[in-house]
Amino acid sequence: MYGSKRVYQGIGMEKEIEQILDSIWKFNDDIQKFLFPEIEHYKLEFKYNIDDWRKLLEIYENNPNQTAHNIVWGS
Repeated sequence: MYGSKRVYQGIGMEKEIEQILDSIWKFNDDIQKFLFPEIEHYKLEFKYNIDDWRKLLEIYENNPNQTAHNIVWGS
């Protein structure tokens, strides 16, 4: 989501990518806990089914070391 938003912003299509990300977010509504385990792992200030992808991207920007790519499972 983060990469897509940045690319589309760079080419002046921010509105279009936001509509796509809104649709993807709604489509994946029931599996967000599985798609974004970093929220619970790092105890991020995010509420499933209340907050949206915009808040998640804001959290990523403010906490770049607390993404799913940085989780060390079993530790």
